[in-house]
Amino acid sequence: MIEARDIARGVFGVWRLAHFDPQGMAFIDRTIEGFWKSFFSAVIVLPGYVALMALARGNQSGEIANAPLWRVVTIEGIAYVIAWVAFPLAMVVIADLLDRREHYIGFIVAANWSAVVQIAVLLPAAAIYAATGISLALMLYIVLWSGIFVYAWFIAKTAMDITGPAAVGIVALSFVLDILIDGISGLIIAAT
Repeated sequence: MIEARDIARGVFGVWRLAHFDPQGMAFIDRTIEGFWKSFFSAVIVLPGYVALMALARGNQSGEIANAPLWRVVTIEGIAYVIAWVAFPLAMVVIADLLDRREHYIGFIVAANWSAVVQIAVLLPAAAIYAATGISLALMLYIVLWSGIFVYAWFIAKTAMDITGPAAVGIVALSFVLDILIDGISGLIIAAT
């Protein structure tokens, strides 16, 4: 069972990593128990994710905007679970290819908890953009996404103990998986 101190340690560790402090990994529970507990971050992030989806839906037109709510909730719910599972599964293979299996658990734990920090940063920017639509808000949103890419890169480089270019590949894989899952779920929602 996860306890408040497990959440606090995980989030504090990734908060330190957001400050480019490699010592943040000292707060990451790199045990198999810590690995499973880190998936609780999906529950913490879920309300923010739902809010982001609602903001995005408000800015859409066509079949997706007109799709029945039950369909959107069902498909997006399934996509959410797949997204939380796909990357850790892909990383099993990548960790073996990089000969970094011993770093896999710590990396996934840090990556999972980092989603809490990421949603806390993205949600206000997305709300500003959705409310105003002004180009300044869009630029802020783009800058924040760029910062999240760098943050994810630092976590991959630090937790996996790999080179910068290898960390770029891992982050790119994560983003590509997210884009594919989001794109496929959007196509399914739009299908009649």
